[in-house]
Amino acid sequence: MENWPAFIKNHFANVPFFRFLDVTVLATSRGYAKLKIPMKTEYANSYYIVHGGIAAALVDMAAGVALRTLNLRILTVEVSINYFKPVVLNDELIAEAQLDCQHFSGQFL
Repeated sequence: MENWPAFIKNHFANVPFFRFLDVTVLATSRGYAKLKIPMKTEYANSYYIVHGGIAAALVDMAAGVALRTLNLRILTVEVSINYFKPVVLNDELIAEAQLDCQHFSGQFL
């Protein structure tokens, strides 16, 4: 495939979990992904702020899309997140993932 990162961007637009959360892949390039998710009242926790799991899911998805731009069949195994401030409802979150591609062998590209 000539432009794999562009294919991956379009591919994830049709992944059911991405559609369920209304996630948009804004940009991709080799080893890079930028995703956006609108915050909805359905994502609120008992304090009426966005549940941390939504942010964690977005981080996981951004890392996964960035890895897929390298034409790798891969799953994330662990995600670690530090929360610095709450995410308010009716806002949006943007996540960017940038890989250090020099550590990936040319056999995958």
